[in-house]
Amino acid sequence: MKTKKKDVVVFGRSQALRMARVASKGTMDEIIATLRTTLEALPAEGPGFTWRREGAKVLAFLLGERDRPAFRLFIAKGNKKLPFYTWSTSPVYTCPGKGPCASWCYSLTAWRNAAPFWRQVQNTIVLRFMPELVADTFLDLPQGITLRLYVDGDFADEATVRFWFKLLRLRPDVQAYGYSKSWDELAAAKDAVPANYILNVSSGGRERSVSREAVLGLPMARGLFVAVQVPARFMAMKAARYEDPEYHEAVRQAARALGHQKVFSCTGLCGTCVKGRDGQWTHACGDMRFKDVVIANGIH
Repeated sequence: MKTKKKDVVVFGRSQALRMARVASKGTMDEIIATLRTTLEALPAEGPGFTWRREGAKVLAFLLGERDRPAFRLFIAKGNKKLPFYTWSTSPVYTCPGKGPCASWCYSLTAWRNAAPFWRQVQNTIVLRFMPELVADTFLDLPQGITLRLYVDGDFADEATVRFWFKLLRLRPDVQAYGYSKSWDELAAAKDAVPANYILNVSSGGRERSVSREAVLGLPMARGLFVAVQVPARFMAMKAARYEDPEYHEAVRQAARALGHQKVFSCTGLCGTCVKGRDGQWTHACGDMRFKDVVIANGIH
């Protein structure tokens, strides 16, 4: 996504991380106070004003001055790359299993634009303090959808895992999938796993009490999704790299060098990377036919 002139970046990474941390860990009073001081430091007009305007909508909702959230809680069928319904929260601070991935987290690149950042902050707060609103909105989603549960952020604790698993059991028509490093939290809720959630065990995290192998043994686990280092020239191509056979070969070689044998290189198009049993295009990450296949992507 190109940064529009009205979205000129005036919000530094340290400021954004502070706001994300408070949204994830602070009390509501601390969140509102931090929001106010953050907004006061942003431009009231001209370049960068979008950051202040969009954040002010979140603050107004928390203060009861708006009767609905500033942003939709779930994004509906976003784009060609990710044509599913999605849910996100602020990355890093909602990720108990974060490790080296925190230094190259792709979610942080979305912070070049105001709306994605403030949506993540809003959803983090709403999930913590207004879970009934999240539940009501989820239960009202259209029938038969595919949901990517956490594009940004992760299951912050066991209670969050159980919250989502309960909702998914109430909507068996929703086909949900995701990527997670919250291994301890998922393992603790293994008694509540719904039939309509598929887990991709994500790389880049740190050692936890529960091993990667134990998480891969959970009933909802499809397999590993790993980020691998490939030559910089491929990453410089951005989305165009997915059309280059040499890039995919580099990804497979990098994954095999890590000891993985059965490797599928991510095509970058989540809805159309493989054919489903019905002959329609679908996504390998949500398809148990790819169980125990390592899906790999270049670090981006």
